[in-house]
Amino acid sequence: MSALPCSIRLPAVLDATAAIPLLHELIETRGAELTIDGADVTKLGGQCLQILFSAAKSWGEEGLTFELINPSTQLLEQVQHYGLNINAFSSLEHNP
Repeated sequence: MSALPCSIRLPAVLDATAAIPLLHELIETRGAELTIDGADVTKLGGQCLQILFSAAKSWGEEGLTFELINPSTQLLEQVQHYGLNINAFSSLEHNP
């Protein structure tokens, strides 16, 4: 676990093949403030969406910053296609 702020730049394709590497990268940053850069994303699959949403919730429950910045147009559109708002991935707070 890292206590220093971290950042991750998402790959262009977030499909099933990218899910496990994304999960491992998030696990490595657990316990740190985190910024996710979505500028390169052209494809968002359901598994990666779930991983990102779960991570945002986990970070929020721990009182840590989880912020998705620079979302590409494709990322914005695909998140909306799944019925979510891009803000769902930033600063989720735990509601007991």
